Amino acid sequence: LRKELYKIQKEQQKMIEVEITFTFPFIGERIISFNMQPISRENGEQLILLALDDITLVRNAALVKEQKKDDFISIASHEMKTPLTTAKAYLQLLEMSLDKSDETARLYATKASQSVTRLNELITELLDVSKIQYGKLNYNITTFDFNEMVSNTVEDMQYSSPKHTLIKKGTVKLKMTGDRDRIQQVLINLLTNAIKYSPDAGKILIEVQQANNEIIVSVKDNGIGIPKHHLEKIFDRYYRVEDHAVQFQGLGIGLFICHEIIERHHGKLWAESEMGKGSTFSFSLPAEKK
Repeated sequence: LRKELYKIQKEQQKMIEVEITFTFPFIGERIISFNMQPISRENGEQLILLALDDITLVRNAALVKEQKKDDFISIASHEMKTPLTTAKAYLQLLEMSLDKSDETARLYATKASQSVTRLNELITELLDVSKIQYGKLNYNITTFDFNEMVSNTVEDMQYSSPKHTLIKKGTVKLKMTGDRDRIQQVLINLLTNAIKYSPDAGKILIEVQQANNEIIVSVKDNGIGIPKHHLEKIFDRYYRVEDHAVQFQGLGIGLFICHEIIERHHGKLWAESEMGKGSTFSFSLPAEKK
C-alpha cells in the first residue's frame, strides 16, 4: 500500500485502483480494494483521498463460480470427445465408399468431415485449458530442428489457406529443446489468427531470428488490428475483443493456451497492434548452441 501511495504522489496520477490481500489476526485473509486520488487544498497542501472496501466475499464467490464453470467444461469436453471421434471415423468411411463420379455427395461428406474436425479441435483446446488449470498439461521435451518445424508449419498453413500469401524470412543456427508439438501448436494458432483477422487476404510475414541464445518468432498481418486497451488482456482465459466477437468465431482460449506453453518453456509472448493496420504477435524462447 505504501508503494502505491508513493507512486500516486510521485507520478501525479489522477487515480489508482488496486486490490491487496492482507492477513489479519482471528479473521484471516481479506481482499481490500483501494481507490486513491490526489487532491490539493486551497493553501497548496497535497493530500491523497483514500477509499477502501472489503471485497473478499465478492472475489471468493467469483472464484467458486469460475471453478464450477471449469469443472463443467472439463466434464462436457470429455463426454463429447468419444462420439466425435466415432463420427469422424464414420465420415471417413463414407468418403471412401462414395462413388467418385458423385461430386455433390463427396463434397457434402468432405464439408461434414471438416466441421467435425474443427469441433474436435475446439474440444481439444477446452481440454487443454482444463489441464492447464489443474497443472496437468503434459510436455514431451526433445531437442529438434527449429527451422524445419517453422518451414513445415508455414508450408502446411499455406496449402490450407490459398487466398493468403505466407512469407517466411530469416533462419537460426540454434537447436531448440522443448516440446516440438506444443511449440508448433503456438505457431499454428498465431498463423490461424493472422489469417482469420485478415479477411481481405494479403500477406502474412513470418520472421525468425536469433538474439544471443534466444529464438524470436514474429507473425505479422495487415488485418483489422486490435485496440490498444485490449492488448494486455488478450492472453487471459476466455477473453475476446468485443469489436470482433460477432464477426469472428472463437472461444477466446487459443492465446491463453499459447501463453501458457511459451511460459512453460521459459519464454515470452507479446503483441503489438494498430487499428486498421494489422497486428504482430511475437514469442521468444531460450535455445542452445548448435
